[in-house]
Amino acid sequence: MTFNGSGRIRDNGGTGILISSAAGAVTVADFFSGASVNGIDIQGGSGTVLVSAGTINNSTGTAFNVNGGSGTIIYTGGIGNTAGRAVLIENRTGGSVTFNGGTITESGLGILLQNNSGGTTNFAGTLTLSTGTNAAFTATSGGTLHVTGSSNTINTTTGTALSVANTTIGASGIRFQSVSANGAAKGIVLNNTGSSGGFTLTGSGTTDGSGGTLQNITDRGIELIDTQNVSISNMNLTNAATTQDVATTSATCTDEPAGTNTGCNAPVQMVNATNITLTNLSINGSVQHGINGNNVNG
Repeated sequence: MTFNGSGRIRDNGGTGILISSAAGAVTVADFFSGASVNGIDIQGGSGTVLVSAGTINNSTGTAFNVNGGSGTIIYTGGIGNTAGRAVLIENRTGGSVTFNGGTITESGLGILLQNNSGGTTNFAGTLTLSTGTNAAFTATSGGTLHVTGSSNTINTTTGTALSVANTTIGASGIRFQSVSANGAAKGIVLNNTGSSGGFTLTGSGTTDGSGGTLQNITDRGIELIDTQNVSISNMNLTNAATTQDVATTSATCTDEPAGTNTGCNAPVQMVNATNITLTNLSINGSVQHGINGNNVNG
């Protein structure tokens, strides 16, 4: 099925485009949605879905929703979202979902990838996420993930800025220019991210603080567990571990010579981490440690 031309769907009270269980190819060109619930909703299917150009604005539900399936999905347009969730991808078993070239501007509920037993998600455009009390970018059991735009930014208040857990970072890696949070439990979390790719936070050149600021973080500003190939530059961590971690019988913060420092809090916490590079970080105000590592190599 092919839909060409300048298609506009405005305030229809439902979903702009719903595609369910597509086995063949579906192509939509120059799509604009001001749908009041979901912008594009793709349910299941093994076929190829291409939505080229266009914009999805101000959905109260999910702007781009993918549930299940194993096909190839490509969206080259933009998303401007202020209320619901910009992107939700869940229950995928294979295939790929690619956001190629457009800008995703999100001030609602953030981006969420969850419960994907297979499949790859690629964000190749620009992400500008400012979600306040909501988590901005979360991937939990998210399949394989690539985020490759050079100007990606995150800014939250009490919402966790970036969390990638039980998700494979693909060979192209995850890249952000700046990540900031103020008052969250954690700022950046990488936990069990596989061995294919890594995470890069660049900032701008060597400018202090250009990589963002994590401040008033109650637990850990940056948590790196079972991850590798991480490079973080030009970041401020101010009061980024304001509470002491609760000691357990297996990991405490009271007998560090015995190697039990995994139970400590710190602005930068690393456990079972490999090839970690921290450049031009300013750390102050931690209640326990500044940088805390256990079984860190490289």
